[in-house]
Amino acid sequence: MKQLGLASDDYVGWCGQATAWWSHQRLGSSYALSATHAFGGWWNRFGAEHPEWFALQRNGSRTPGRLPAERETLCLSNPQLVQQVIQEKIAEFSRNPGRDSVSVSPTDEGGNNSVCLCEACRRLDPMNGRPMPLETFLDGKKLTVPYVALNDRTFTFYNRVAEGVAKVFPDKLLGTYAYGGYRDVPLGVRPHPNLLVGFVGLQYWDDEEWELDRRRWEQWAGVAKNLFLRPNAFHAGHGMPGVFVTKLDRDLKRCYQTGMIAVDFDSVLHHWATQGLNYYLLAKLLWDPSQDAEAIVQDYCQKGFGPAAGVIRRYVRELEEVTDRCAAGNGHQENDRTAAQRTRDEDAETLSRPSDIYMRLARIYTPAVIGHLRETLAEARSAAGNDEIVKQRTDFLEAGLRYGKLQAAAHGALVAKQAHKTRLLDERYTAFRKIVRTQPFAVNVAYISWPEGSMWKRTGWKAPAAAKE
Repeated sequence: MKQLGLASDDYVGWCGQATAWWSHQRLGSSYALSATHAFGGWWNRFGAEHPEWFALQRNGSRTPGRLPAERETLCLSNPQLVQQVIQEKIAEFSRNPGRDSVSVSPTDEGGNNSVCLCEACRRLDPMNGRPMPLETFLDGKKLTVPYVALNDRTFTFYNRVAEGVAKVFPDKLLGTYAYGGYRDVPLGVRPHPNLLVGFVGLQYWDDEEWELDRRRWEQWAGVAKNLFLRPNAFHAGHGMPGVFVTKLDRDLKRCYQTGMIAVDFDSVLHHWATQGLNYYLLAKLLWDPSQDAEAIVQDYCQKGFGPAAGVIRRYVRELEEVTDRCAAGNGHQENDRTAAQRTRDEDAETLSRPSDIYMRLARIYTPAVIGHLRETLAEARSAAGNDEIVKQRTDFLEAGLRYGKLQAAAHGALVAKQAHKTRLLDERYTAFRKIVRTQPFAVNVAYISWPEGSMWKRTGWKAPAAAKE
């Protein structure tokens, strides 16, 4: 909320109201599973006594790239570290006998710490592995060097811990992620049967990456005994108006058919006016993936929009076509990207390459396209007749289109380095503040402003002084 010059109370007050929707959809879990990032804070616990347990940095030290350490990286080949993890996971199961799993996943890759460069770890990385850029840090500066994917070193570590824990708890699972630089199936290591593998992939704003992740899932389904889907799908797209129910339905059905035992979507980000139908379909399909997706969409339109249901169904179809065009819109740039760049793009779960995603948004979500969608919603409002509730709901969807128009224009001007970007950013800032106060469930602009804030700051733009409080 600081990015918008507003107090956190403006956000917290309405966000908590969303829990009623989760309760109504009966969302939750029947398994006590855990696969989250497991080693945050380990440098503070063990760094002084056992620095050798942590990643060897480019400068020869074992100190994390930034302190205080929040996402420290481990030396996964260290046998003493493996024994410490085994002991801690055995103790965790002993304290919590009802748990089905505990996590051994590394900390999130978003931190400022490079992976371990020691010889023992590097020997675990096959030379014929998938090429990928490796980010390292030296004197506070990030350096990117060509390397190979980290699947084999990561799953060797997972397996060693699983073997040790299984001696005491042979029926318990260890939660892991196949994520980022270790998202592929390892070449020389078969996952231990006691591993619960969470595949972090599948998003719907880049068809090339989507198809690659679908192939990865099929490969994992062939080697992992316990596999669950853990996408960052709703983070992608920057909250833009987008419908991808057809692809989402296809993926959930295929994952279910190939052995998926659980799902953990990250996250319902409260972009209800722009992506609410995706949330609705997902909630329904998680109870029964065999359901007909079209029937669910029709149910959404009919129950939500009554006399305007037919027009809203057309609006949804039109918006899905726009979303599909955006997802398919990066092919013309492919020849200008190196293999290393493509690999790095694949690992950027939330589509963080601005010169690509932002330009595609600006190219696809033109004023004419947004204008046509708004005309369709105007038809829906007219079809609502005297039903004021339905009129309010169509107005709610229209607020999402206004947001999309602002974002596409602002990002397009930024990428093109156009002089009028300052005016567009001022308009965007004012509109975002209004959304928080009048239609906070339309788009979670507080969340959008958080990752984008540093990007706007680098352009030299500053929030209008009159708006600060």
